[in-house]
Amino acid sequence: MVKAHFCKVGRKIRCAKLKKRAEFAIIALLTSSLVLSILIFHYQMPKKLTYLFLAIALFGILAAADGGCGSADVEGAKLYLRQGNADDAIKAALNATLTDPANGEAFYILGKAYYVKQYNDSAAMALKKAIAPGMKISENDKQDAAMLLAEVWRLEYNAGASLFNQAYTEKSDENLKRNLLNQAIAKLNSAIAIQPDSSASYRALANSKVLLKDFTGAVETLERAITVAPTDTGYYVQLANIYASEFKDTAKALNTLELAYNRNLRSPEVMRLLATNYFLTKRYDAAETVIQQVLTNEPENLLMLYLYGTLLNEKKDYNGAITQFKKVIAKNPSYLDYACSYNAAVSYFKLAEADEEANKPKNKKRGKKAPEYTGHYKFYEQAIEILKPAAEASNSKDFWRFLGQLYARVGKNAEATEALAKSK
Repeated sequence: MVKAHFCKVGRKIRCAKLKKRAEFAIIALLTSSLVLSILIFHYQMPKKLTYLFLAIALFGILAAADGGCGSADVEGAKLYLRQGNADDAIKAALNATLTDPANGEAFYILGKAYYVKQYNDSAAMALKKAIAPGMKISENDKQDAAMLLAEVWRLEYNAGASLFNQAYTEKSDENLKRNLLNQAIAKLNSAIAIQPDSSASYRALANSKVLLKDFTGAVETLERAITVAPTDTGYYVQLANIYASEFKDTAKALNTLELAYNRNLRSPEVMRLLATNYFLTKRYDAAETVIQQVLTNEPENLLMLYLYGTLLNEKKDYNGAITQFKKVIAKNPSYLDYACSYNAAVSYFKLAEADEEANKPKNKKRGKKAPEYTGHYKFYEQAIEILKPAAEASNSKDFWRFLGQLYARVGKNAEATEALAKSK
């Protein structure tokens, strides 16, 4: 509607302009004919010289009239704005831009008039044109136009952010929530069109698309954002999370995180996520390298300690795993629902099995029973010691079941029966 209105205004202005020029040309032609007659018959001036003189004069008059028209339109537009008449200011400023497309001042006044009418998209286009290279505009007006353009961006961004916040807090009406998000996306796209290097606009736009569950759109926005703000680690983290959680594409998540890592953008979030994804893809050596780097800076990072212990279990370094799990237990025994206690007990169990296997008699004598080896019982006892408090605190059936198995391994049948009963 707005664009159609201004196209219509533009056509009217062009028609009026052509009419004015035609009227001026007729008057100039009549005047020149009269002057020509006087010069020839009264002053006996040679015809060739007379024609040349008149041609130069006529061209100058037309050029001056044309330029003066544009200048008058700009002054008229300024006057209309001072009077609070933005509609007529728009008409006059448009006329001036049609008369002289390089008139930066006219575009600046046009942008101001659109801004007053709250036509922010049109205001932004006019103001960007005003400050474009090669436009005729004073340095002061150019600075003012740039400041007004920044203000238009602020209005569009704030409107988009406000709409997003309304949608985020809307819990009951899904249609209203969707409408608010679509409006927010339109405003934020407008803000990006005004300032394509605005990092805040991309982040808000991506968040809006995620809330709308348009994950493909969110990925496109974040990929664009990384090209605009390649040092903003938040974009890499958010993009990797979407790839991993919504598309189940660990490879793309890793590619994104490795890109950040290789660009030396090693924020705690990037490093933790990179280590986790290496672990999930069983790239244990790469995961261990990153985890150790994180723990150098964050020695009490419980997630990394837990992940490191789990990784060492996978690599069959059971003593190393127990060391990491105990660090977590010392800080927070219930972390991840007592998972460290359970996993440490598993490590002790594996140590017991390995020790028993290593101490089996190598050459059995026929008819003679070898003495029973019980040296590995100490590992079962240590597993019981670390698992029992967790089983009592969590009352997890899995914990009680495992505890019953451990009691049975060391011949404590009554305790085993009691623990197994609690697992049912």
